[in-house]
Amino acid sequence: MKTSLGRWMLGYGIFLCVCGMVGFFAAPGLGKQLAASGTAFGGLSLIWAFLLERRRKPAWWGAVLTTAVLAVVFLSRATGAMALVEPSRVVAGLNAISFLGSIITVAILFRGRGEILSK
Repeated sequence: MKTSLGRWMLGYGIFLCVCGMVGFFAAPGLGKQLAASGTAFGGLSLIWAFLLERRRKPAWWGAVLTTAVLAVVFLSRATGAMALVEPSRVVAGLNAISFLGSIITVAILFRGRGEILSK
């Protein structure tokens, strides 16, 4: 079964929003920042999903660049938060999971680029 890129990005955007909300409840000190960044980039991914469903070429480039930058950010946050106190280890775990999700998403976007760029 072939999944369209737009649907995959929809799931990725929801995933980012959920991770932001989990971070909000897991780390009270960082909660507002985690919820804001999770929902902001989750919302941006939802916009990319909407545009990818309509086969917009710039949406593919935007989705790839945004997701790749997020992968770097999640990796740096995960490695930096590992050394902190116990509640931040949950946040580090969320960042590690988000890093993996971002890498997988970039790979899927590249694999399905013909779906968007060939038109």
